[in-house]
Amino acid sequence: ESEPPELEGKIRVFCRSIKAEYHLLQAPPARKKRSRTDRVFLRGEKLVSSERKRRVFLCPSETPVLGSLTLGVGSPLSDSEYALLSKELGVRVLYGERQDKKTILLVKGHPRRVTVKNTTVIPVHQLKGIILGLASESGNHIGWGIVVGFDEARKAFVVETEYSGAISHAISGMIKFDGTTVYMERALW
Repeated sequence: ESEPPELEGKIRVFCRSIKAEYHLLQAPPARKKRSRTDRVFLRGEKLVSSERKRRVFLCPSETPVLGSLTLGVGSPLSDSEYALLSKELGVRVLYGERQDKKTILLVKGHPRRVTVKNTTVIPVHQLKGIILGLASESGNHIGWGIVVGFDEARKAFVVETEYSGAISHAISGMIKFDGTTVYMERALW
């Protein structure tokens, strides 16, 4: 399948600006046609390794998570704000931060009501199974991890991975793994 004409034109202009050649290659005739969803599932199944025995703790304030879920880029909430928001929402706030003009909260359970303006409230159990791309300080991909829980004392995600080195940041998407099946959530929160 080729790019839409307007996108192809933009790519051609960009290539000319950096003095690069642009060639449009046709897909091989034997290539199986797959929908976008099928490609996501196949990619997700390749990411899930049975070797992910190591558990790491990713604290967003130290190891940011970027992508469909972005945490660790804002200002952390104070202890008094945690207490006040927990009381107002009727559930325990496990992690929270201010990002620009909004506040992101990870909570235990389902809040009875959300009356705090410009606030996104995410029940932490919804994050279980998210597949994360792990990155080095230079931004290079170094491995995959799967969120298996949240450690309340450390305010950190519990992630299973086969990677054993330092992690600079993680990239989140909408691909999840429930232990047997890879699937894509259209809207996580």
